[in-house]
Parts: sequence; C-alpha cells; structure tokens
Amino acid sequence: MRLLRFFACVNLIAVVACSGNAPASIPTSTTSTTSTTAPPALPAGVLVSVVDHGAIPNDERDDQAAIQDAIDAAPAGATVVFPAGTYRHSSVLNVPMKGVKLWGYGATLVGTDARNHAIILRGDNTEISGFTLLATPAGRLHAEEQMGISLHYSTGSTVRDNIVRGTSSAGIFVWGATNYAVRNNIVENTMSDGIHSTGGANNGIVEGNRLRNVGDDCFAVVSYVAEQEISHTITIRNNSCVGGKARGIS
Repeated sequence: MRLLRFFACVNLIAVVACSGNAPASIPTSTTSTTSTTAPPALPAGVLVSVVDHGAIPNDERDDQAAIQDAIDAAPAGATVVFPAGTYRHSSVLNVPMKGVKLWGYGATLVGTDARNHAIILRGDNTEISGFTLLATPAGRLHAEEQMGISLHYSTGSTVRDNIVRGTSSAGIFVWGATNYAVRNNIVENTMSDGIHSTGGANNGIVEGNRLRNVGDDCFAVVSYVAEQEISHTITIRNNSCVGGKARGIS
C-alpha cells in the first residue's frame, strides 16, 4: 500500500512467513500456482444459485446484474452457489446480508473493469470460499473497489480456499474487520500487497496462505494516521511468499 505516516501496530503476532527463497510447495517459474483443496460438500440450509437468477457460465457475457441479484435475494445464513464455470462481472460485487456465504468451488469470476472488480463482504459472519478471481490491472491503484476480496468492517467473516490473481491493488484487504479468518488462499500477481489489514482490523488470523509475485509487502498490518484506528492482535502464521516486491511482513 502507499507509504504514509503510520501508528505502530499493537500486539501483532507474526509467525513463519518467508520471502525470497522458495519452499518446495511454491514454484518459482512462470507457471501459476493452483489450489489443491478438495471441494467440500455443499453446506446445509438455504441454497441460492446464481444460475437461477440469470447468470450463465462460460457464455462470455456480463453476469454482473444476475450475480448481484442472487446475492441480494439470499436471506441471512443462506449460501449463494456458483456452479462450475467462468462468470464475468463488470463492477464490484457486494455482500451486505449477515451470514451469507459465497460458494464457488470450480467457479471462476473474471473482473472486467480494472477499477471496479472487488468482492466486498460487508455483513457479519459472511464467507467467500473456493473461487478463482481473475482481473487485469491497469497500473497500481489504491481504492477498496480495486482489491480482490475485501472484509469491510465486518465481524466473524472468513476468506478461505480462494485463488486471487491479477488485482489492481491488494489481493485480500481487511478494513476494520474483527474476529476474522483468512485461510488457505493463493494470492499472486497483485499490483500492491498480498494480504493487507488496516482501519483498526483486530483479532484476526492469517494462516496457510501462499503468495507469489505480489507488488508490495507480502503481509501488512498498518495503522494509518488518517484513519485514527489501531490495528492489533492479528496472528500471521504458516504462510509463504515468493517474489514479493517489498517486505515479508510489515
């Protein structure tokens, strides 16, 4: 992220992250990393399919309206299911309802606007899992809309088992969230940090993630003067990062 004057981070627990020499599990060639996570069974409860709201995988057309309609139609605690295939979206996708999960094992979301391609989890206890998120950046940008995935002042939310590739800013952005988890994701070829927590983000865990070729710090926990909020009590452990452009953990 852009270097501004910042408060010292409080109670940051940082365990086992690396930058530079590659562990055996991370390739250093131009071959992209891929997820090896086996798809879990669909969760119980209310299931809302994006196909039922008009999204058509693999048709090369914009599914923005249909996907957002499915998300907006999901009641609290429901799971929005993306059947396997590729979906294109031309703007930000917002998840405002409490407890809604986005389930995308086998699904790819292609953001077609370099300035508006983030998936933003705003509701408490929300989750996004199993997606491959692709974007084509147009230079380094800084707004939330230009991240891959953002946890926006939510409580108890989870980002897991995703591949985030080619974002205009950070791959995974945590803005003011609390009691959150970012687990077992692959983040690569970002224009800014790999995983960035700020805005008073606290009581989070960042573990089991694999980062490659990120545009700035691999993992960052920052308290900016302008935000007037201290980020604290964040555990970073058992991650790896190869080819980061700045620090392993900031």
